[in-house]
Amino acid sequence: DMDGGAEEDTADGAAEETTTVAPVATITKVSGSMSFQAAGLTEDQVRAAAKATLATTLGVAAADLTVTVTKGRRLEEAAAADQWTVAYEAVVEAEEAEAVKAKVVAAADSGKATFEAALTANLKAEVTK
Repeated sequence: DMDGGAEEDTADGAAEETTTVAPVATITKVSGSMSFQAAGLTEDQVRAAAKATLATTLGVAAADLTVTVTKGRRLEEAAAADQWTVAYEAVVEAEEAEAVKAKVVAAADSGKATFEAALTANLKAEVTK
């Protein structure tokens, strides 16, 4: 009798499993890059600050962002600031892609000052950690 009950539970569990299969979402990638000058930063600090700023600005999870940071040569030997380039790629569901792309355009245009202020604040937070 106990064995019969166990088999029924297994059968019920298998039936439930087959009814809860979720559809696979179509994902796409939105990518871009930016450059700026700053002094006294490490690649890890720039990466963390850029990722936090992009996640907030674009409305995507930080886990869905890949950020690559490159420290360039100083434009002039006497220059105090380093040239930084940040390339990013956000993995988003296809239906969210246009909204994310619109946020990228806004951050480079009308929202540029807001984006730069957020990035500056996040860079300062990284330095003081």
